[in-house]
Amino acid sequence: VYPTYTKMYLSATDKSTGEEEIFYSINGGTSTKYTSADLIFKAGLLSKEQFYTVKVTAKDKLGNSNEKTFSFYIAKK
Repeated sequence: VYPTYTKMYLSATDKSTGEEEIFYSINGGTSTKYTSADLIFKAGLLSKEQFYTVKVTAKDKLGNSNEKTFSFYIAKK
């Protein structure tokens, strides 16, 4: 359980070719390029009291991608 002022930081590491970009979607929404935790916070994307499922896709400089999904709950108290 996390508070409503939670920020979500995303990162990826590719020791061989380097990370190119990261995309995320929240609760099955549109896949969006990740640029900073502040933009997610300011948009209020994690401000409601509910369960969230986040899908993260990281792409390396060769075009390979890897996907991870995680879930958590935001509570007001």
